[in-house]
Amino acid sequence: MLAQQRAQFWRVTHDEGDAESGENAGLQGRSSVWQSKIPLLNGGSGEKKTLCIAAQYADTWHSHGDPATFRHKVAVLHDWCARVGRNPGEIECAVSPFFGMRPVNTHELGAYVEAGATHFILDMSRPTLDMPWNFERMAQLLEWRNRRRG
Repeated sequence: MLAQQRAQFWRVTHDEGDAESGENAGLQGRSSVWQSKIPLLNGGSGEKKTLCIAAQYADTWHSHGDPATFRHKVAVLHDWCARVGRNPGEIECAVSPFFGMRPVNTHELGAYVEAGATHFILDMSRPTLDMPWNFERMAQLLEWRNRRRG
């Protein structure tokens, strides 16, 4: 069911209409928001369904885990791309390196890039409401990025 809904979303947002009803349900031209393709971000790491759906429809795929796990998931995504006939280079790969409360050393950030990460996504929420906001992770990421840029 989820795969059918995502396929329907793809057809509608890409002005391909509704293939099942035969109606042209494309939204292009109805609003300035719809003047161009709206990117679809697919999040998850399920190897049988989620990564297959991402290979077919996603512009960006998002996951989390340590660098080795992320590398494995990228390989599975690329395998699904080969099966469905899609160039894996068309899909941006996003990762949340600081997912949950897992500590991450900045040397791991390079390992994510080597594994195929093209975007880092940071959760800026507080673990509990009584804890203060902590932007240390953002500062670490910015420092790492600035060092890479030279």
